[in-house]
Amino acid sequence: MAGGAGLGPMASFLEALPGRARLFYGERSGSLQVDRGFLSRLAPGAVAVTEDGSGYGLRGLATAPLEVALGKDPRPILACGPPAMLAALASLARRNSVPLVACAEARMGCGLGICLSCSLPLLDGSNLSVCQHGPVIDGLAVDWGWPGD
Repeated sequence: MAGGAGLGPMASFLEALPGRARLFYGERSGSLQVDRGFLSRLAPGAVAVTEDGSGYGLRGLATAPLEVALGKDPRPILACGPPAMLAALASLARRNSVPLVACAEARMGCGLGICLSCSLPLLDGSNLSVCQHGPVIDGLAVDWGWPGD
């Protein structure tokens, strides 16, 4: 699952493991989407979604077609995108009993874990510094503060 600028890290993953993953790609608007030809070369069979329905693909949130796909074939979720998307994916992963590996996007002030600007709260009450322990993390360990999480 790639949301917005999260397509960059997912593109690298897809290129490294061709044909082994299905891409669900979401943007707020069609004006933000990557070129359709690029997407089809990168990930044949990719599902593109825009929140406002402009551009190409489906209208809505990219989590909706992913939920349908998981209902048919539960698989681990690898994701990079905004926190709200990762929160929704954590709930979806729990409901489908699949792992969520998330590439967390965070502002990093010091890069040493001292300033805590990239700190994420964990469900066990502790915190994780994305600069020290990420950016790739167990998305199910994070308290995304999302309803149902």
